Amino acid sequence: MMRTFSRLFLLALGVAALSPVTACSGGGDDDDDDDGTIVPTHCQVLWSNLGTSQERYDVYVIDMPIEEWVTGEKTYTLDVSDEIVAIYYDEYDFVDRVYASRAITTAGTFSVTVASTSSGQPIALDDPGAQQFFDIDGEGNVGGLVGSGGIAVFDGNWSDPDPDVAPDPGTGSVVLTYEGATITIGTTFVNYAGCYENDSFAPMSATQRVETQFSRRLRQ
Repeated sequence: MMRTFSRLFLLALGVAALSPVTACSGGGDDDDDDDGTIVPTHCQVLWSNLGTSQERYDVYVIDMPIEEWVTGEKTYTLDVSDEIVAIYYDEYDFVDRVYASRAITTAGTFSVTVASTSSGQPIALDDPGAQQFFDIDGEGNVGGLVGSGGIAVFDGNWSDPDPDVAPDPGTGSVVLTYEGATITIGTTFVNYAGCYENDSFAPMSATQRVETQFSRRLRQ
């Protein structure tokens, strides 16, 4: 069977302008309800680029609870009751869920324009990029300053919430400075917006939840 991410690579080619690895945090599987209906609890916008190593990708994600996805200005926060985060992954492997390094925002603002979070409805995001990014290890501990910026633009439609359905590609990019280098993400692989259900019985951090979702959608 063709891997989902291989299928998306072919899709992205049509819409995109053309190290040591640390094990990342695990997480529970966000299965559907018993009747097969997905009841989304969170939504995320993802930008990605082909990495420098084979079958690895640079990934940037903005994720927050579904009720926050209404038109207006949003503020990044690590408050566990209402986490709104932007996370950058360097050289992420969707299959084995490992990466070279990652960084997270702890403050800053961005704006979204949303009609609704239903599949097929338009979503636009604009982040002026005044953030700082801090290292976050495999246990979720936030460390030292490693980056800044995070200028982000996205324009597209919400994808089908079923992670087995290929996402609806959107346009846009992210620019940040990471470990002294300027990085642009969102030009050589797939960008998308999608909502998902987090019904894990065990408590999950924002990074566990985010990675579980996009790894399911872009896995084999």
